[in-house]
Amino acid sequence: MFTVEAWHAHNPDDVAEFEKQMRRKVHYVIKPEYLWTSIANMARKQKGELLDTLQAGFKHIQNDSFETTFEGLFSEIDLASPKLGKTYADRNAKLCGIIAAIDKVWRSSRRTATRWAMPMNT
Repeated sequence: MFTVEAWHAHNPDDVAEFEKQMRRKVHYVIKPEYLWTSIANMARKQKGELLDTLQAGFKHIQNDSFETTFEGLFSEIDLASPKLGKTYADRNAKLCGIIAAIDKVWRSSRRTATRWAMPMNT
């Protein structure tokens, strides 16, 4: 399967023009490392840098991807809250677990929806 991440990796000279066209057509761009598939993959693998990636992704979406449309969108989210854990590692592990669980349910529901949407052979 060819992914956005793979396209970016194989076409570094075309990324700027691609992003320019996307801003014209859909009015936003989210870098591949901040897309749900990438974040969920990090969570499933219990990557130690998930928390930093989420913080950078929120900042990117607020400040860069939609220009000023979503300025402050994530301002109420506190990924450093002790409610998530006492240490960075604790907070990161908890977020990995939460995101991995959401992704598991999401992927399962997509498979179920796909099965229901498929025509039945008679």
